[in-house]
Amino acid sequence: MQSLGKIVIALLLMSMQLFGAVMASVDSVKVVRGETMTLTLEIIGEKFQKPLFRTICGEEVTSSSQGESIRSEKGTFTKSTVMTYDFSLMKDCVIEPVKIVVDGKEEFTEAIDIRVIAMEVTKDSPFILSMETAKQSVYVGEPFKVVVNFKQRHDSDSVDSTFLPPKSQDIWIKEELKGRRFEEGEYSVSRLSFIMAAQKSGMLEISPAQIKIATRSRSRDALGQWLPALKWRSYFSEALDLQVLPLPPGADLVGTFTIDAKADRARLDTNEAINVTLKISGSGNFEDIDSQKPSVDGVMVYAEEGTIKGYVEDGLYSGSWTQKFAFVADGSFTIPSFTLEYFDPVLRELRTISTEPMPITIGGDQSKVDAPLKIERPEVDNDQYDSDEKEEKSTYSQIDKTSYIAIGAIIGFMVAILMMLLPWRSWIESVKERMRRPGKDDRREALMLLLNHLDDLEAHAMVEKIEAELYEGESIDIDKKRMKRLIKRLKSPQLPE
Repeated sequence: MQSLGKIVIALLLMSMQLFGAVMASVDSVKVVRGETMTLTLEIIGEKFQKPLFRTICGEEVTSSSQGESIRSEKGTFTKSTVMTYDFSLMKDCVIEPVKIVVDGKEEFTEAIDIRVIAMEVTKDSPFILSMETAKQSVYVGEPFKVVVNFKQRHDSDSVDSTFLPPKSQDIWIKEELKGRRFEEGEYSVSRLSFIMAAQKSGMLEISPAQIKIATRSRSRDALGQWLPALKWRSYFSEALDLQVLPLPPGADLVGTFTIDAKADRARLDTNEAINVTLKISGSGNFEDIDSQKPSVDGVMVYAEEGTIKGYVEDGLYSGSWTQKFAFVADGSFTIPSFTLEYFDPVLRELRTISTEPMPITIGGDQSKVDAPLKIERPEVDNDQYDSDEKEEKSTYSQIDKTSYIAIGAIIGFMVAILMMLLPWRSWIESVKERMRRPGKDDRREALMLLLNHLDDLEAHAMVEKIEAELYEGESIDIDKKRMKRLIKRLKSPQLPE
């Protein structure tokens, strides 16, 4: 029977005609926007160069597979290789012909024209994504809020999801606010809010928000077998059109601001530093505020980088911009006013705000500060000083000797007690035990010798003990003297009987 099977396979291979051909197809030429679709390439032939697809129509290939099969048609057998590529489209697309060299010959697939249609969303759809903003018109740099709502019906079947926020090349997301979740009738609603700001004027579009939902499905593999799989489908919100107005000439900041500067003190000594904190609060494009470092004649000014802290208050984006300075001078001076100019979008006018100048007083007499330091000492009797010093040194010497003797006695007494408390007997017994027991190197050498004398019962038993301790991690008491006697006996020449 085995020989008959071999003969059948040989006849099949002899009758197989391998000719080159390639075919391309998709599961549908009309697809919902963002829905996963599959491109299938079938290559008939023995040798070919596998095509590499990273993108299709500019969209990333999310997964791929490959399988092989043998076809029979009117007694002719052909080898077929099937490759599949999963992707999704956002707009209409034409998959251009693919060139594949099969068995040394160039083959081309047919072009495929794919039409992308929008998903029909009703009030009863299992998933609904929407986006809104309260403002239809803003100024360049003016912060505004965009709210995205995702509604999922309670009886919907979803396995996984991926959310993609709205985006635009000329509109930045300044901050993503903490989302919240709540129930609304038959739906669970997830709400996300974003603070955005436009970077140029004109009619701009905020692209739709997108969420990819995976549901359970079945699909065929490259060999046509049905397999459980995940079906990904994208849901989109509507796009938003936004009118962005330019700022007046000379204006870089837009919003509503207040300004405040505080010094840690108003009077200090020469060459001491006075620290000043400048804080600009309100709502606006804080990231466009430049350093406010002032210039004061005769004063060294050190400035840190400005820091921004943003938050949402009463539904509006607010925050603060803070910069710290250090002023060092050798004479009194005045810290000039800090001034900020901005455009108020509510009043639609340029405004200027300022702090009050801060006079700083340097205390002390400058002549005394510049005078050299003079140290005066009273005259003393040198002989009397020498006598007192010798007596004092003698007294200290006697005290030191007495202290050293007392400390030494205390330390000696403590060491003696400690020596008595230590478990010397158990340590000595442990050392003796380790000396009686052979080391690992001794046991390995003994094992090499004993393996040549396994016919000896005592040697065989010793080998089992050594192997169990060395290689099996068991704790076995091996008598060192007994092992040495055994080795000595085995090494001794045996007299013939």
